[in-house]
Amino acid sequence: MPIKPEIRTRRCNLLLVDGEHAAYRSYYVFPNMSYNGKPTGLIFGFLNLFRTALRRYNPFITVICWGGKRKDLFRRELSSVYKASRDSEEPPVGLYEQIDDLKLIIDRLGFVQIRGERLEADDVIAILSMQASFKGSASNPWEVYILSGDKDLLQLVSSNVKVIAPTGKEEDEIYTVKRIKEEYGLSDPTLLADVAALAGDRGDGVEGIRGIGGKTALKLIQDYGSIFTWVGEHKLSMDDLDGLPNRVAKRSVEICDKVFSSWDLVKLPPPWLKEKMWHEERSILDQFKFATSRERSSVNLEAAIRMFIDCGFNKISATDFG
Repeated sequence: MPIKPEIRTRRCNLLLVDGEHAAYRSYYVFPNMSYNGKPTGLIFGFLNLFRTALRRYNPFITVICWGGKRKDLFRRELSSVYKASRDSEEPPVGLYEQIDDLKLIIDRLGFVQIRGERLEADDVIAILSMQASFKGSASNPWEVYILSGDKDLLQLVSSNVKVIAPTGKEEDEIYTVKRIKEEYGLSDPTLLADVAALAGDRGDGVEGIRGIGGKTALKLIQDYGSIFTWVGEHKLSMDDLDGLPNRVAKRSVEICDKVFSSWDLVKLPPPWLKEKMWHEERSILDQFKFATSRERSSVNLEAAIRMFIDCGFNKISATDFG
């Protein structure tokens, strides 16, 4: 259920911002904004969105997450076509230049940024949200909010992890376990990865099973649960899948290799990364010195103010960020 900005029943322990999604969203929301011939719409849109989230959810710790270069991603080792269709695309004019300036402003405001060298922003968010879940106590775990409109992240929703999809209005969309159940008919949000594995995503180069779209994939998971309980073990016969088109049922049972290959690409965090993560001596959370919104030691407010002036911003100020 959407939460009005003035209602603060508690402050979240950790706010994870999907930097890339917010940056791309802002670029297209403010495509014509510029100052002295320099495009600034992405920077303005991101900072306005970020400021609103800080005021609305009052986080104790904030981290902006970025991904690595597409050609260097670990997923390319699993599938050479993963997001390969985008390699030949020319980046939108001014996009990367604005992102570079934005990152510099965020640094000068004193907020932590984490970039996954061979990971996507989704992976960084998944790792941090999982490790944060072990902070606090069993009865009072850390409350984690993920700020992103990317529905791939909905599989991370749990009792203490919520996904906040910004709307630009007075109310954001808040995805909780209850809402996932109401909207998708799944009591376990992690099963959204299974849905994505079956349906695939042509744009991202995730094959899935030909002939199965999103609606059919969701029905399969609603009716039969995780793909690991029926696709891999062939526990369901054609009779068990009665009611689905024969071609769909047949491909669901027989083509399990493609399903699991797709699952490896869409699961957050990826199983191969998760195994490596648990063998690290210290978690990512412990490796970084997180600063609260009230005591960010690396703040260079004077430099941040100069950058805001250089961008011609008069509706948003560097002092708005604490």
